[in-house]
Amino acid sequence: MPLSIIRQHRDDLLAAMGSAAQSGSSLWLTKLISADALLVLSGSVLTSFVGVTGLIRRMSYDRCLPMFLSYTNPWRKTNHFIIIGFFLLTSCLYYIVRGNLESLASVYTMAFLSVMALFAVGNMILKYKRGTLRRAIYTPWPHVVAGFSLVFIGLIGEIIINFTYIRYFLLYFGVTFFIVMLMFSRNRVLKLLIYFGGPKCWKDMLSRHYKKIEDRPMLFFTRTDDPTVLNKAILYVRQNELTNSLKICHVYENERDIPPNLEGHVKFLDRQYPKLCIDLVSYSFFF
Repeated sequence: MPLSIIRQHRDDLLAAMGSAAQSGSSLWLTKLISADALLVLSGSVLTSFVGVTGLIRRMSYDRCLPMFLSYTNPWRKTNHFIIIGFFLLTSCLYYIVRGNLESLASVYTMAFLSVMALFAVGNMILKYKRGTLRRAIYTPWPHVVAGFSLVFIGLIGEIIINFTYIRYFLLYFGVTFFIVMLMFSRNRVLKLLIYFGGPKCWKDMLSRHYKKIEDRPMLFFTRTDDPTVLNKAILYVRQNELTNSLKICHVYENERDIPPNLEGHVKFLDRQYPKLCIDLVSYSFFF
């Protein structure tokens, strides 16, 4: 096929190749390739909805996104807010780029490469901060650095080639980043709204919502009674979590395996942090 013909069929190149390759006037190969493309794209759309549902639900449980997104439809047992919201979001992007497939492909490529780079960054952080965690698969530092470098080079190359489309990527990234940061600071925002006042019913509603957020406990599972480990967990919760309740959990198989000083250390730490309610919860492995 001449290059000029290929450029004319950028959006349906496989079907055009099938039409050019077959002999006779029948178009069965073209129709077969088109049907195959339809099935593959349908599977891709389904996969994207399944993936984004799991991602948003997990982020909602981790309080990075509003909790209402994880509500389950009692009829179909699905997270309908996530599904409908993702459909509206993608439809909005399609409308903004006026259906330009090259723009959509560029935004998708930037997003995909950014996610892959963040996987490598997350691996580096875990290796540095949690190097002693038990894991079945161990990736050496050179592999992680090489993977990040190659993906980052690909991302920079994509941005340079399609720099005009980066504004669409930054638009959606900025909105998402703003929502996540707002979730991390929502208690401060509520305090400001309550402080500046308004109708009493409005302030009462905000106060109830503020208290509901702080009363939701955090869980920390421990297998040791080392006070330095427990204190580090408490400091993390105070600095990063919007709660005034921490439950330290220990799961045991036999009672003799319970660390002997765990209860005493938890009581001591509870007295040292009066603004944080610290409880000890023990569960038997065979409950």
